[in-house]
Amino acid sequence: ILSLNFAGTNRVAGTVLNGTNQTPGIYNVANSAPSLAGPGSLQIGTPVATNPTNISYTISGSNLTLARNQGFFRGDAALAVIFISDENDICAVYPAGVTPVPDPEGREAKAHARDCGSITAAGVLNELTEVKGKMPLFVAGVIYTDPAHVPAGPENEVGYGYTDIIALANGIAVDMAHVSEIAAGIGRVGERTAQQMLLYHDFQLTHDNVAEETIKASVDGAAVPHSYTRETQTVHLSQAGTYGSQITIDYCESR
Repeated sequence: ILSLNFAGTNRVAGTVLNGTNQTPGIYNVANSAPSLAGPGSLQIGTPVATNPTNISYTISGSNLTLARNQGFFRGDAALAVIFISDENDICAVYPAGVTPVPDPEGREAKAHARDCGSITAAGVLNELTEVKGKMPLFVAGVIYTDPAHVPAGPENEVGYGYTDIIALANGIAVDMAHVSEIAAGIGRVGERTAQQMLLYHDFQLTHDNVAEETIKASVDGAAVPHSYTRETQTVHLSQAGTYGSQITIDYCESR
């Protein structure tokens, strides 16, 4: 018996319980008695980096397992990602003709080499979408959006990179240059997040004699799987698109 006579969670590279190497996760008396005793917990897996890193790192491999064990990125929950920054994303690709703001501390090139690799805005959005599966995903940011309104100051810059993923996700970018409008902008983010989380997945048809085999459902012009409950005349879509998507359900009546 291993006594965890401490409060909180200690990270370890690995452990063997009852002769078996344990997979990444959190272990304590609640899930590993009688091998473990005491109030503490052990967290097994690759430690989360202490240096600034990226979303791809957080939602990959054992890091995703550890995050889910702590209640993050749950399979039954929607996800809102909101970036807040007065600079560009470190992995951003600058638009043609844009000169990066000087980095007097010389850290950004090292961080880019360490963290970015082949990371792109589209790739990160695809990874987030895969992690959330059928659950809603919303992306927003409080960043500088207009070069003409970026205030002079150390490294202030348009949030390149963030702007790309926000646009791809049909999200909202709040321009922090307009201080008096930030509160209203964050309010819009909250409203859209709520709308995204309350997407309709069930649609009641208006006719009683539906020929079930003729039902066809599409989201934004693309066919999607569906199920039909005859008792309630309801079509259920597991994939309902995103905020602003157009849903079409076609069917014929039985003769």
